[in-house]
Amino acid sequence: MRLILNESKLIAQWVGRHLGYGFDDCAAIGVATDTKLLAGAVYSNYRVFDVEFNIYAENPKWCTRNIVRELLRYPFITCGVQRMNITLVKGDERTRRLANWIGFEEDGYRVRGYDGVRDAILMGILKEDVLKRWFSHGKETESAKSS
Repeated sequence: MRLILNESKLIAQWVGRHLGYGFDDCAAIGVATDTKLLAGAVYSNYRVFDVEFNIYAENPKWCTRNIVRELLRYPFITCGVQRMNITLVKGDERTRRLANWIGFEEDGYRVRGYDGVRDAILMGILKEDVLKRWFSHGKETESAKSS
């Protein structure tokens, strides 16, 4: 598997098409085999100290420790944010389990906060927790190779 680091617009469009909404000013990373895009991660609403994270995957094979570490490297090490946020549909237990495995913790709840109809679960993860959990000895390390 390889990361696609220099095609933010195309990856964000692909993710947005599948999630049902678009992204304006954002960065995105793709995860692909030699022939197929498996997943796309979009970082949007950047505010110096935090960023929102959206991901779409067509295949669970993308989700390895090394790939997740690289998807966390961009916001926390490259951009230097202190926090990353996600919004989940209430009842989406598969995504919630993945978020918990990565280290996200529940922050709140919004009635009809996902799309105006479905309720939302708000979750976040802090830089110090990412460094402890995902990077050697809690230290920032060099960046990944791009395609």
